[in-house]
Amino acid sequence: MLRRRLNGPVELGPLLGKTGRRDYDRVSDMFQNIDFSDCSRLVMVGCGASPVSIFQIHDRTEIPDILAIDVAPYAIERVRALIEHFGLSRMRAEVCDGREFDYGRAEIVLVANMVSPKAAVVSRIADTAPLAAQIAVRDPCGLGVLWADSASQTLDPRLEVIGKGHPGLSLSRDIYIKRRVQES
Repeated sequence: MLRRRLNGPVELGPLLGKTGRRDYDRVSDMFQNIDFSDCSRLVMVGCGASPVSIFQIHDRTEIPDILAIDVAPYAIERVRALIEHFGLSRMRAEVCDGREFDYGRAEIVLVANMVSPKAAVVSRIADTAPLAAQIAVRDPCGLGVLWADSASQTLDPRLEVIGKGHPGLSLSRDIYIKRRVQES
């Protein structure tokens, strides 16, 4: 992608290769389960070096602050290069551990499949995110549990799963989480 020469802003989805496009399309059911319309800040935990989930969000929304975080400096360097190359002024990337991040201004939080320890990251989101934050966690299913942590199996008791996306070829799917209603 960095070798492409472009003039001005561009939709990123069509620039992806076959595998990247499959991963980009895989998250499209997110738009049926999350309300992106009034979001001013979205955080993607575990963006990796090719953050196709937030590329799609960038392509399909007007969210002014899309933040990608990852523990791997090489991944963040690559994401920053893509952001600069394509002039993605609404996106930025930081090296950060999701267990230490303050989600206080995040209205939507996405957690990638390979984030580990996933349950600890989701608990940190519960500790610091606004009460109404929308949370989507890419969780393994089927044989995917052999190489990725599951948040749903050890979900923080303050949270509950309110929906599940379709399993895909990647042996994972999105689970949609919200805070439990506290009885008074």
